[in-house]
Amino acid sequence: MKKSFLSFVFLSFCALYGFGQVTISGRYTGENVFISNPALDEEATHYCTKQIVINGKEYDGQYTSKSFEIKLDELKLTVGDSIKIEIFHHEGCEPKMLNKGCLYVPER
Repeated sequence: MKKSFLSFVFLSFCALYGFGQVTISGRYTGENVFISNPALDEEATHYCTKQIVINGKEYDGQYTSKSFEIKLDELKLTVGDSIKIEIFHHEGCEPKMLNKGCLYVPER
């Protein structure tokens, strides 16, 4: 309950103060997701990604480097499970998924 409330507060803050959001949806295939995460400064001490939410729950992994792995294999997912990854980021930059084929997206 406390994490849900904190996520709600963070999302509200993001909406008010100009943070962006990238959403990745599909079905889990057994592979992890790799993200390119641009630096916000020349010293590379601050990065684009602020928070990651997977299926409505905050992800506790590390995302303070120029690239990182979202370790879906640690989330007790079953191959075929629906997955929604929301990446909240600073304005003026955007994290990008490096292995786009790792989630199955059914044709519509």
